Amino acid sequence: MRKKLKLNPKIRYHDLRHNFVTVLLDLGKDPKVVSELLGHADIRTTYNFYIHPRLDTKKKAIEGLDDVLVSHELAKPVDDKIVSFEDMKAKRKAR
Repeated sequence: MRKKLKLNPKIRYHDLRHNFVTVLLDLGKDPKVVSELLGHADIRTTYNFYIHPRLDTKKKAIEGLDDVLVSHELAKPVDDKIVSFEDMKAKRKAR
């Protein structure tokens, strides 16, 4: 079967199960349904042992975080309002 599908000979059947879960969840399928397809009595088994987020999925999860962190670092309340970093520098120079 591996030869027919041109899979790496080191891939085991169980590896395919893990990949199956990861792909279905990446496609947005219901986790409980995926768990049942695997025959798990408890969804925690699926979550704890079968889910392996891909790198691009991890990147999507933190997308936009830089913007939030940077905006909070550079924009601080001055005189009860949010100002830009440039405004803060100008105000400090004026003092």
